[in-house]
Amino acid sequence: MNDQAENRKKLIALLDAASDAVMETSDQDILAEAKLRHENPAARAAHLRKAISASIANAKRQRLASARAAIDGAREDASGIGSYAIQRMRSITQMQERIAELLKQFPPQDSRLTLAFRNGEEMTQEDTASLLEDLEALARMKSKGS
Repeated sequence: MNDQAENRKKLIALLDAASDAVMETSDQDILAEAKLRHENPAARAAHLRKAISASIANAKRQRLASARAAIDGAREDASGIGSYAIQRMRSITQMQERIAELLKQFPPQDSRLTLAFRNGEEMTQEDTASLLEDLEALARMKSKGS
C-alpha cells in the first residue's frame, strides 16, 4: 500500500474516532463546553444545520452531474442512431423510414419481435421515437451477438 493510501486510511480512522467521541458526549457536556467558550448553542446549531444542508445539496448536485455525464457518455457510445440523433430527426416520416429499415434485420418468423396494434390510430411522434430507440438497441445487441 502506498503512503497516500495509508494516510487516507489513517485519516478515515481518525474521523471515525472523532465522530464516535462526539456521539458519546452527553448534551449537558456539550452545552457546558459551549458556555465555557462563550458560544451561543442555538446559533452554533443553526450554523451546523446550514453547513450540513449545503453539503447535502452539493453532494446531490455532484451525483446529478455524474448521472448526466454517464447518460451523455452512453449516448455517445451507442453505435448507429442513438437517442440524440432520433431527437434531431425532423419528421415522423424519417423515423418511420428508419424503423422500416431496422425491421428488415429481423425475419418475419422471429416470434420474439412483436408490435402492438393501435386500433387503427396513428402512432404519436413520441411513440415512434420510442419504438425507434428500442429497435436501435435490439439491432445493436444483435450485431454484438447477444
